[in-house]
Amino acid sequence: MWRALVHVVVVVTLSGCAERPRRTLPRQASRDAPSSAAVPVPGSASNPAEDVVGAASELPLPASRARQRCPDELIPSNADLTLSLGLRDARSERRQLLPMALINQFSSAGGLEPRSATARYHAELVVEGFTSPHHFRRLNALHSEWDAGRLEGRLVVFDSSDRQALCQTPLHVRGDASGASLSRRLREATRTALEKKLYVLAQREASAALSGISRSFQFPSLAAELRLSAGEPE
Repeated sequence: MWRALVHVVVVVTLSGCAERPRRTLPRQASRDAPSSAAVPVPGSASNPAEDVVGAASELPLPASRARQRCPDELIPSNADLTLSLGLRDARSERRQLLPMALINQFSSAGGLEPRSATARYHAELVVEGFTSPHHFRRLNALHSEWDAGRLEGRLVVFDSSDRQALCQTPLHVRGDASGASLSRRLREATRTALEKKLYVLAQREASAALSGISRSFQFPSLAAELRLSAGEPE
């Protein structure tokens, strides 16, 4: 009888321990597995900013900074010889951006002709060193003074069709602080006036530099615009 009871208990226990079906959980995607979403590719429709960068890529600068005259005799007779003048920041250290007023001075907002998309030739003022006008006092000096600022670089004329530089000349522009007020109350106004004078001098130097390396190329009505920028009568 006891054997029969033990047999019944064992059967019931074994039947209760029968393997139940396991719940299958959804498998997580591996981190290394490729996603079905498209990854933006530079220059693709999903990343249009790259297209903008590529479209506005700058032409390469000459490796040498030496002065080189323009090959006027090789320029086609039907070419547009009126150049737009742009600005390029080529400083080795760019801890600070170039002043917006300087950028505007070398744009259509500053009175110069904007660069045409169909123009074959154009010029750039390549900035390789820049110091804004600033107020300072020398050691043991009785009075403070103004540093009128400077702009170092080169004027480069490019051929967009051949995507190369045609000619170039160095530029060394120093501001003029003569007559600048040393009044503390007028310091900001004086700084603004010195900055404007430096930018106008840079444009004048660029115009004179172009005439020194080419008898053909010219800037459009640059002299009149510079007189207006400097506040001189026409």
